[in-house]
Amino acid sequence: MPKTKTFLQSRPAFVFLLPLFFVSHGYVQNYPLVPPSDVLKLVFEYLAVTLLLTTLFYFIFQSWQKALLFAFFLMCVQFFFGAVHDLLKNWFPGWFIPKYSFLLPLILAIVVATFLLILKTTSHFKRLTQYISITLVLLIAIDLVFLCSKLLSTTKTNAFGSPNTGPVGQAYDGRVEYYSSSDREVNPQQPVTITADTKLPRVDIVYMYADAPSDMIDMLIAKKVDGIVIAGVGNGNFNKAYMEAVKRAVAAGIIVCRASRTPSGRVVLHDEINDEELGTIVSDDLTPQKARILLILGLTKTKDKKQLQDLFFKY
Repeated sequence: MPKTKTFLQSRPAFVFLLPLFFVSHGYVQNYPLVPPSDVLKLVFEYLAVTLLLTTLFYFIFQSWQKALLFAFFLMCVQFFFGAVHDLLKNWFPGWFIPKYSFLLPLILAIVVATFLLILKTTSHFKRLTQYISITLVLLIAIDLVFLCSKLLSTTKTNAFGSPNTGPVGQAYDGRVEYYSSSDREVNPQQPVTITADTKLPRVDIVYMYADAPSDMIDMLIAKKVDGIVIAGVGNGNFNKAYMEAVKRAVAAGIIVCRASRTPSGRVVLHDEINDEELGTIVSDDLTPQKARILLILGLTKTKDKKQLQDLFFKY
């Protein structure tokens, strides 16, 4: 530890660690959307700007330590101004504090005051820069831990989980131990038998989102599809435009099943939406993709809504 403290005191590590932390933190937060090549490019660009500022301020302060510290301060303003501004807008909505007319002169005054303080003082700020360096090292280490957890999650063996009911058992020493069983039907010969000659009905999925128009549902009505699964919000809900379009689809003889975009939970029959009045069925705890498969299988046997609904409660 003494060697680490001596190194951080004698080397301007904090100047190089700040751009590294800023870019790495953004990369971790947005992984895997940002290519690593863009990350490296951004780090080198920020380091180049930092070195340029440091060289410029050296001719003013006649001290590398002071020049590095002031360059570090300016880069902090550059990196964190946006986040601080957003925070002030949340804390003081409608106030004068988050406005640029107040904030920019305040920042300019702080920059000038910091410049004069560093210029006039005889201190070399060794203890301060040491603490800054240690803090940045810890923050980068935390980001690396989060990055590793994200990298490992793409290869976990529990990718196909059971969020509603949990696992039925666990595997120990090459053996599977079951702790629970399902009351649902599991006979592979039921409810229908599919052969090579079976013509599968067409069932499409339509996703609900804010201000979604009914164009997709109307197009499917015109295509005379056999079934539609609505991937609604929350408890399989949708807006007025979808509601009217679903009525038109049901009137056209299309089976409409309400499901949810939410990864867990159930879509409840006759709850927030009166399914009996609307003429729809629900997916129970099946995702829209799974509900589509079961509806396809059910439609090969019947178009009776009660029988189809029973399939979703049985399987």
